[in-house]
Amino acid sequence: MFNGVSGATILIIAQECYRTRMTRTGRIIADDARKDQRQSAVSASGCTIEARNFQRDLAQYEKAGAVILGVSVDTAESHKSFCAKEGLNFKLLADTEVKVSAAYGSVMEYNGNKLSARNTFIIDQQGKIAKVFPAVKVAKHSEEMLASLAELQKK
Repeated sequence: MFNGVSGATILIIAQECYRTRMTRTGRIIADDARKDQRQSAVSASGCTIEARNFQRDLAQYEKAGAVILGVSVDTAESHKSFCAKEGLNFKLLADTEVKVSAAYGSVMEYNGNKLSARNTFIIDQQGKIAKVFPAVKVAKHSEEMLASLAELQKK
């Protein structure tokens, strides 16, 4: 319980993990598909580390009554694949229209594309933001979140 309320939502807004170049009609550019796949493997390292750490600590979040939701501009299909590959048991939400990211002020531009900025929010049961973590460092982020939840529970 924190701020007199039990339960919380951890909203992780993350940069896209699987980058693909698309035409205006949404088709992947075939000539660059292999190159994009190699770039995806490199760019996913931050997402992968962060996701693995949250999965590792999932029981502690559940014990604290917290729900983890990851958000990025990646597609539902890429999230499904990523969750299966990494054995993730928490939800990753596809924000392909960048609405959730924009609502939380977590949009960045990269090469003319809108991406989700890597920020995290603890949201209480009333939907109010209890704490914001801008531009997080993925390696120790899960531990930082657990410590913050413990501090909020003391209040």
